[in-house]
Order: sequence, then structure tokens, then C-alpha cells
Amino acid sequence: MRNSLIILVSLLVGVPLFVSGQSDTLSQGKTNTLTLSSLVSSNASYYGQTAEERLPFAYVDLKFKSSWGWYIAGGGYHLLREDNFPSEMHLKSGFEFQLGPKADLEVGYNRSFYSKASPLLQASNPNSLSATLGIDHLFRSELVADYNFGQSEDIFISIDNSKNILLGQLGKKNTFYLKPGISIVAGTQRFYTTYIEDRKQWLNGLDWAFRQKWPAVPHLNCHPISL
Repeated sequence: MRNSLIILVSLLVGVPLFVSGQSDTLSQGKTNTLTLSSLVSSNASYYGQTAEERLPFAYVDLKFKSSWGWYIAGGGYHLLREDNFPSEMHLKSGFEFQLGPKADLEVGYNRSFYSKASPLLQASNPNSLSATLGIDHLFRSELVADYNFGQSEDIFISIDNSKNILLGQLGKKNTFYLKPGISIVAGTQRFYTTYIEDRKQWLNGLDWAFRQKWPAVPHLNCHPISL
């Protein structure tokens, strides 16, 4: 994966979403809404790219959206093989605009916070500016542009297609959905080079710390004694 441009296809399946006061598309309505999303996966990926080691994780996100389009969200990842909790936390804010009965536009900024020496690929770029154009038809289609920056700078263009499948309701306003989807992503890959360099430095630092704590035992030259 040394090329500066990547084109990836990934399949995403979300576990049930707990949604308060929203429609099947999750993009319509003129009321305040609160959405709790959760996801469990066997391996973390960043725009379809995975790290050198497998990273199973659990994810949760809570989003409040006002009736006039402003939203704020927060949540985090926890890598199931790590002891430090959480592995990542993030805050996001932005606006959603209705362009018509079945089209909308979202712009937002996301700031993430990672644990020290995080194995997540995106740890080098904790800042993200994004714009999403969404259209509702038989399913949900989105054209997404992301500019992620930090130690490096990367740009991604994604085409996402998904469908919210109604699973059931809890009361009159709370609904459970399953959201399978497919994404096609094109973008730069400077983040991967930064990830490789950072991991090498971190592993070298661990090796140095180990040698400082456990110095090599002096070698003693022993010779047999003839009687």
C-alpha cells in the first residue's frame, strides 16, 4: 500500500440504532432528535484500510440534532484487545440543511483524542472537516468529501449506499434499526506512511526502555581446569 491514491470498497453493517423521534431515513423532520449508535466489529478500518494487526473494537456515538439543523455528537472506540479505556474519544459539531424533500447537505468538524501510541491508523490525523450530500430514494445514497489533517494531510471522496431496516419500536418515538451499507472510497494515503513511521518509533522506544530496565547480563568466560 505505497501508492498515494487508494480506491477501496468496504461493506458496513451496523448493529441496531436507538433513535428518538426520527424517520427511516434519519435525515428528515423538524423536531429535536437524539440518536444513540453502536457498532461492534472484528477489525478496525480507516476508509477501508486496515492496520498491520487485527483490531476488534466496540464503538458508541451519541448525537443531538436541533430542529433548525445544528448538531453536536460525541463518542468513542474501544479496542477489545487493549486494557486502556477508551482507545479513542471524539467530539463533532456541524449543520444539516434540507435541500428538498429528499435531499440534504451536512457540513461538520470532528476532533478526536487518542491514547498514547494508538495502533489506530487515523491517530495521526485527529482533525476532520467533512461535507455530505445525501439523497433518499429506495435506499440512502451519500457523496462524502473529507479533509483530514494533523501530522499529515489526506483527502477522501466516498460514495455510500445504505438502508435502515426497521427492527421494532419501544414506545411511540423510540425505534430500532439495522443499517447495512456499502462504500466506495478514493483518496490519498499519506496517513499510512505516517502510521508506519510512528509505529516503528514507538516499538524502538519500547525496545530501548526494556534494555534500560533489563540490561544485558555480563558474559563470563569460563575455562576448564585440568587437574
